[in-house]
Amino acid sequence: ALTSEQAQRALHSLEAAAATRSAGPPPKKRARALAELPTDIDLVLQVHERLVEALSASHFLSILRTDSSDGKNRAGMPYEALGRTLEASLWRWATVADALQPSETSRLTQTWRLLGRLLQHMPQRGLPTPDVLGAARRLVARTTDELPAESADLRRVFQALFT
Repeated sequence: ALTSEQAQRALHSLEAAAATRSAGPPPKKRARALAELPTDIDLVLQVHERLVEALSASHFLSILRTDSSDGKNRAGMPYEALGRTLEASLWRWATVADALQPSETSRLTQTWRLLGRLLQHMPQRGLPTPDVLGAARRLVARTTDELPAESADLRRVFQALFT
């Protein structure tokens, strides 16, 4: 449901609203079909985060399974593809939430820390090196002057990864 077509349409509408808001002063008239951020956006983000963590743990423990699922979940989708889809969705929701409903703590920073922590554990999970490097590349692509909020977070992730 989190990556369904309906959820993606709602997210796309919210991204458009965030882009409109950041582009300049608000319009004089309200748009009729302007999407509104869910009141429980932090819960939406938390569900995404827990799913990404659960998928990571499930993939790690999948070596103990006796059946031959061939690295796929019950829906037949490879764990890595589902993880990337959830990760992309989590980034998009965090971006929209920070743009439309700022909070004391940046949701993008929280997302960066979560994905950095999961990246630190990837080598121990026995993932192939290209998968680990792909995740590192995606995290570095999200790194800016403001993200992560503290350089210690960046240092911690990459020291653990390369030691």
